[in-house]
Amino acid sequence: MKLEIRREVSITGASPVSAVTAIRKLTGLPMMAAVILTCGCGSVSTSSIRCPDDPVAKSTRGYPDFSPYNATPKGRVGSIPCTGPLTFYATADPEQLGTHSYGSSLGGEEEGSRGIVYTLHGGFIDIAHVRKVVDWTVYHQVRIRHALDNGWNCIVLPSKEGSVYRIRFNYPSTWQGMTPARRQQVVGALSIRLAQRLAIIQTEWHEIATWFGYSCTLYPEKPSAFTYDDMTSHLLGSKIAGLALHDGTHDFNSAVTYYLKRELDRLGAVPPDQTLKAVAMVKNKWWKNGFVIRRQFDIGERNGLIEPWIVPGFPNGRTEATHPFSIPSLKDVAGMDMSGIERVEVDPHLGVWSSMRKVLPGNPRVCRPTEDFPVLMRYIRAND
Repeated sequence: MKLEIRREVSITGASPVSAVTAIRKLTGLPMMAAVILTCGCGSVSTSSIRCPDDPVAKSTRGYPDFSPYNATPKGRVGSIPCTGPLTFYATADPEQLGTHSYGSSLGGEEEGSRGIVYTLHGGFIDIAHVRKVVDWTVYHQVRIRHALDNGWNCIVLPSKEGSVYRIRFNYPSTWQGMTPARRQQVVGALSIRLAQRLAIIQTEWHEIATWFGYSCTLYPEKPSAFTYDDMTSHLLGSKIAGLALHDGTHDFNSAVTYYLKRELDRLGAVPPDQTLKAVAMVKNKWWKNGFVIRRQFDIGERNGLIEPWIVPGFPNGRTEATHPFSIPSLKDVAGMDMSGIERVEVDPHLGVWSSMRKVLPGNPRVCRPTEDFPVLMRYIRAND
């Protein structure tokens, strides 16, 4: 099924009834599918990014203007990488991706078509997922930078599911002794790295929760959990966001547009007809009857790397070499080892947490990704 929803932001803020009507006009989808596209999935904004138990944050006066990133990222419709009635499958043309837009594209250049792109060295990539991670990274980065600039000990940030992320900072002993210029250099690089890592944790949390039964739609979303395009798309989005945030010559949207094209070229992106061929070659092997039958359960918790799945024998009988995707490390941030600076907790606010926490030692109140994600993944691998 091909969907061409170019102006998603124009409907995501609408009421459920008007949003459904708008999507039906845009796509001709039946009512159920339209509701699936728009129901829920909107982030719950925290009233403040300050942690209540952080006196340093409490003493910071005023609330900063994070424009143009005040609003949480807009919703985008992803694709399961196989054909089927509710996979929302579409191919995207790597040569027609348009200009990235964090917010509304109305009145300006528009993003290109959503959908799946196959890459020779990076496997299947979901353009919507890449863009989502890009946007969440910059959303988090400007807030984390504000916290670090002011020496906060903690910051709370929202998610699209309603969960809340709490990052506690453990500054190194050398922090106070830095010159202002050196500290600004470190804060700039560190805020980007922490935002990249949080955006990845956010996607991992979503996939894990979805496997346990979380859904923001009227249709069960578990079939979409850990599909073989998910984690690679998320890590690619994180990398592109980092490149764009470090870019000193372009605005963020223009930089994302440039680096998205550059990275897809590096990975060997193919045109839509070849993506269709790649999808067909793994029918009944990776997917069947509109459902993914092999899931990629690697989230990089072992070595920080994720190997993409390459279609055997594509395109001409030769299986191409993989280009591994890496989770951004804190071991070298502007020349400093910042490995111990963050501790992330997830306050779930999800109904499925009652099932998830039973898997974890001590039946905890909150989820700690460093310790808990590996336990949850072992359970998922054993019980899928």
